[in-house]
Amino acid sequence: MSSPTHQQFIEAGMQLYPQYGYRQLSVRLVATHAGLSSGMFHHLFASKDEFVLQILQYYYAQSFAQVDLLGVSGTPYQRLRSAVWQLACLLRDNLAWIKQAIADCTAGIEVVDGFIRPQHRRIADDMVVLMRNCDDFGGDTAMLVQKMAFLNGAVFAPIVLLPHLLELNMYPTGMEASAPAALEDEALGLRIDWAFAALFGQAAAQEGCVE
Repeated sequence: MSSPTHQQFIEAGMQLYPQYGYRQLSVRLVATHAGLSSGMFHHLFASKDEFVLQILQYYYAQSFAQVDLLGVSGTPYQRLRSAVWQLACLLRDNLAWIKQAIADCTAGIEVVDGFIRPQHRRIADDMVVLMRNCDDFGGDTAMLVQKMAFLNGAVFAPIVLLPHLLELNMYPTGMEASAPAALEDEALGLRIDWAFAALFGQAAAQEGCVE
């Protein structure tokens, strides 16, 4: 069990990581934010890599760790819709640290890449299984890729892009005030409905997967 001091460092790191990322998250910065000493940090953590790994593990435990996409009951379309809904909400609610982790992976930070890559692979592989259960792709992997790309673009991409466009002041003029509503539950559900109607048509509608 971690000590209160250990937890103070972890909480400080979780607050700072989305803003600073691996490279700028210095021991001194974390210690100052936690109100503790750098010496105490080195006493509790063998290295900065170990500290960042623990931060990622805490993030993941609070979000994606309990997700079991293949364990949901229902018809194939219902199971896929439930999975898409879960992932969309988790992505939206954890976007800050996820974006930073992806940036660190892209920058070649091994400790982040080593943790994030297998977690993403697990979820991606489960989504492939759910997609295949909804449609007979046979050996047509290219069509499966296309349909997954469409689903990702319709549901998940706006969650990532919209806040970034607003931050950069690149959203269409006059629409900025209404844009955040596109991330609310109702809007997410609507985009999932549209995606399922386009991908699976009447078959999904008959199972109540398009409202």
